[in-house]
Amino acid sequence: MIKLRVYAHHGPAPSAFLTPSLPTLPLPGEPDPLVEFWCEVNTQTILDSPPGDPVPGYGQGQAIAPDEWRWDLGYSPAAADMSVTGLCVLLVGATQNDYDYVLIAPDGTRLILPPGTPWEPLAPMPSWGNPAEPYSGVQACFALVDAVLSARGQWRVQLFQREGSSSVPSEVAWANGVSSVQLTDAPEAGFLAVEFTGVEVSPTTTTTTTTTTTTTPPPTTTTTTTPPPTTTTTTTTTPPPTTTTTTTTTTTPPPTTTTTTPAPTTTTTTTPAPTTTTTTPAPTTTTTTPVPTTTTTTTTAPPLRESLGFFGTVVMWLALGIAASAAVSFVVWACRGYVGLALFDWAVSLAVTAFFLLPSWMLFFRTGAVVEKLCDWFARLSAGLPLLAAVFAIIGEFNCAAGILIASGLFGALLAVVRATRGFIRRLKRRLRI
Repeated sequence: MIKLRVYAHHGPAPSAFLTPSLPTLPLPGEPDPLVEFWCEVNTQTILDSPPGDPVPGYGQGQAIAPDEWRWDLGYSPAAADMSVTGLCVLLVGATQNDYDYVLIAPDGTRLILPPGTPWEPLAPMPSWGNPAEPYSGVQACFALVDAVLSARGQWRVQLFQREGSSSVPSEVAWANGVSSVQLTDAPEAGFLAVEFTGVEVSPTTTTTTTTTTTTTPPPTTTTTTTPPPTTTTTTTTTPPPTTTTTTTTTTTPPPTTTTTTPAPTTTTTTTPAPTTTTTTPAPTTTTTTPVPTTTTTTTTAPPLRESLGFFGTVVMWLALGIAASAAVSFVVWACRGYVGLALFDWAVSLAVTAFFLLPSWMLFFRTGAVVEKLCDWFARLSAGLPLLAAVFAIIGEFNCAAGILIASGLFGALLAVVRATRGFIRRLKRRLRI
């Protein structure tokens, strides 16, 4: 089991980090992040000197003062990849957290930091930073249900603003030119980093056997035969009485020449290739349960409707009609001099029904653009009715002016309820995607 720590970066990444093809953000059905950064998982050799790009190294060798203790860690150059079983979000030098986080693996897997994950003091790591003065800060760690079997490449880090926070990260750089992410504009706010826990994956070698065969052609025999011997006869005749006959015979032996090529030779050369057996260790999942133990049960809800449909439209207009009737009833009750308890009770009943019906409608139907339009209507009514109340006050109708102000407050309260319900639905969606 190994642990790698890398800082978050911004801007273009070196090509050696295997930058994926990033889709257009936000993804369909996903919330829009406040900002997105990246970090890398690769060998220490590539981090020290990214090949193919004239960029500074991300390892310890090129760290310079005053950032001589800031660098990224990689896995062994002898490994082919890394399998990740756990993640930690590190806030180096920080004392609190103002964001929600989503990490996206190179293969596109979304890994959300579970809501309620405790933030603990940053664990020291001698190989990352000054061993004599380890970095302070906080960290939130969680184990993965399904390991990321191939973590090599560029990871995306998305930040979402938490409720009630106005913090915005700042893009800065180390002294050697490597980019980094500061959690706010203030240097004491700390830096964003990520810790990967997992095992190294050994390389795989393919076995190849090469056989070379050399064959000499069959033997060739050449025979040369000289024709049979030649006999030459010469006869000389002289006038009588003497006759002389001379016979000369010359015999040449029949020479025979035989040339024989040696028997064929066959040479076979076999070169066995080395055989490498690769064993990929099964990923180990380590779960650390803080004290006291907290058990989180996640239930996947059925998908929300993609459109309102007839029933959803009827419910929406019914809720709006009830809200409008409540506002009119309050105005009439005030204009009558605040008399008529039955009319007041009727107005309150309608208002309570609207407060219940609108959030219930938002929980059961897809509300994206429709809710934005409702918020716009309620905001305009809440801000515009006081102007109408001022007109009635000018002409001396103070009771009616007060009733109109009550209606303005009603629409303002409805606006707050709709916005609060929208925030609750967004948090619920994030939790159900874990």
